[in-house]
This record gives sequence, C-alpha cells and structure tokens, in this order.
Amino acid sequence: MFESILSAYSRTQIIILQQIYRKRKITRAELTEATGFQLLTVTKSVSRLLADGLIAEREYRQSTGGRKAALLSVNPDYRYTLTADIGASCARIGVVGMDGSVIESEIIAAEVHDNGNTVPARHVTVAQLRAKLTKLIRKYGREKILGLGVGVSGVVRHSSGQILFCPNIEGWNNVDMQKEFAEPLGIPVFVDTAARCMALAEYTLGAGQGVADQVCISIGTSVAAGILLDGKVYRGADEAAGEIGHTTVRADGRRCTCGNRDCLELYVTTPTLLMQAKRALPAFSGFSPLKTIVQGRAYPTPQELQAAAMQGDKLALEILQRCAETIGTAVGYLTNILNPNLIVLGGATIDFFPQLVEEVARISQRSGFTVTQQNLAIKPYALGTLSAMIGAALQVIDAFF
Repeated sequence: MFESILSAYSRTQIIILQQIYRKRKITRAELTEATGFQLLTVTKSVSRLLADGLIAEREYRQSTGGRKAALLSVNPDYRYTLTADIGASCARIGVVGMDGSVIESEIIAAEVHDNGNTVPARHVTVAQLRAKLTKLIRKYGREKILGLGVGVSGVVRHSSGQILFCPNIEGWNNVDMQKEFAEPLGIPVFVDTAARCMALAEYTLGAGQGVADQVCISIGTSVAAGILLDGKVYRGADEAAGEIGHTTVRADGRRCTCGNRDCLELYVTTPTLLMQAKRALPAFSGFSPLKTIVQGRAYPTPQELQAAAMQGDKLALEILQRCAETIGTAVGYLTNILNPNLIVLGGATIDFFPQLVEEVARISQRSGFTVTQQNLAIKPYALGTLSAMIGAALQVIDAFF
C-alpha cells in the first residue's frame, strides 16, 4: 500500500526508520545497539533519511560527560493523516502528524432529541464527511496525505473496511469505507471501532505505553472495549471482540438499542446517569443541592450532577456509586477472563466523573479473582477526548512503518 513511498530505500534503511518510529526518540548509538548494524551503516542511513525529511534531529540527550547525543525522531510533517472519530455524542474530524500530534481538528456535535438524549446520534453524514475530507486534501495537497483513519462507535470489519452495525448513530449502518471514501478520495482508508482506536492511542502515546496486555474501556454515550494482547489489537474470530457494553449485567428487563436486554450500556453511560437523576429527583426528599441546581428543568447536565456530588448530594452520590459498582463488577469479570496488567478507562462518563476510576478499581479488586487482580492497574486515559481520533490515525501511520 505504501510501497511507492518506501521503494527508494534499502532494507537496512527501512529497519532503521522503523526503529526510530517505535522508540520515538533514539540516538545513533542506541540505533546501532538495537539493530546490530555498524555505526557507519547507521550514520549513512540516518543521513539519507534526514536529507529526505522522513526523520528529524531536534533534541539532545543530557550528557554525563562529553558531547550531548542527538535524538532522532520521525518528522511529524513528512506526511499527514486524515482522521475521523464518529461517536454517539459527536464526530471529530482532524489531521494528525506522523508522530501522532494533532495538527487541526473539528467537532460536530450530535443533535439533541426531545428526550434530552443524543441516541441515535445525528451529526455528520457519509456525504458530509467525504466533502470535509476533500477540502482537507486540497488544503494540504494529495501528495502529503498518507491516508484516512476512522474510528466508529459500532461493529466494524477492519479487514475489509466495512462498518456493519451502528445502533447509536444514524446513517452509518452497512457503510463500505473503501467504496465511500478510499475510491473517491484516492487514499488508503483504515477503519476500526472507536474503542480499539482509543486503546491503540493510549498504548502508543498515552496511559498504557509499554504495557503489552491491556484493555481500554470507553464509557460515554455507549460502552465498548479495545483489547490489546501481547501488544497487538485483538479483534476476535468475527472481528467483534470488545463489545462489553452489550453484556447483561442486571435482570431489570430493559431493552437496549442492540435488541438485547439489561446491557451494561443501559446503566453507566452519561445519558443514562442523567435519566436516573431526572426520574429520581421529584420523589427525593433528602438533602439535594441537585434539586436547587436543576430548578425544575427535566434533566441536569453532567456538570451539575458532578457539582451536586461534590457538595454531598445523597441522590447524586447514590447514582454515581451504582454506576461504579456496575462498571467495577464488569471489569472484575473481564479481568478474570483476560488477565490484563492494565485497564484504561476513558470516555465522557470518566471525563465528567473522574472519581469513578478509583472506585471502579476498588470494586474490581473485590469482584475479581485474586490472581488476576494482583498485578492489575486501573487508570484514566491520558489523551482525553482526542484519544480515539489519534488512534484512528495511528492505524494508518503504523501500517506505513
């Protein structure tokens, strides 16, 4: 796919380029040790890559004596990757450099329905996204665009570039990304679930750097997991692994958008928490700053629910505690099955209620098997709301290297 760009380079030069990309920052001496090539070979290859603009020499490592060692890294401006994170609350469209840095981005918020919810989301259509990406290609120049990476909140067949099922987003069921984007735009297109993209970003640049076995769980308007085993994204036999949001966690009989009942997604997403507050507030007679904050409106905002919890509002605290209990129990089950070293929690629910991370960790310890918990860490994601968008781009960048 990228053979035409790299065809001018020898196998030795490509190996050195790959090492620089993987290490992020590395000296010539460290390259010699990592590759087993002689220093002269490394020096010549580095000179060629520097001259062609694939890599850059912009920093120096503090010396313990003698000259400071120059640090080599991939040139972020050598090529750019178009990227889109198509979520249930918004779509994020952007441009990412070769090092994963965000050059520019745009947010298109979902329309809010009469019931205060955004599901199923209505924001950017296939045609609108294609038009926006066409403008970006014109802006940067087609020769500078490496490809397009897309993450979507739905079921995806990564191997063929198809979005199969998006119950929470209007207009994105059964979309052939090759036909709709790769062919008309004339660039390579990679697509995966937003949760897997988030996991890839956190593993490469965020909270999960260097942890080979980890799970990244995105909890926002929907719930899904990205699984990495031995440093590689695990998609499953039918490429549907990670749908933790559609596992049954209760027996209330509530129907989910996927067609099943009592899915995790029905109890821990941000809209669900606000719905719980709306239903409980009228009959609640205890201490409740939330009642005063809301002042007769149907729904509190996430910020208002968090502010009330911080003031000791009993109802708000109960809602968030039930949320933590449900997530923590699910995480405990997940760790029993996969035995990862790290769980990364991200998404809007974690952004609004960061205290959930510590409580989920406590509950997971209680509900999980002791052996699977002893070396387990649970952290919030480090790249925040841009995580899935960056990870979508890294699909393309990783494929290049």
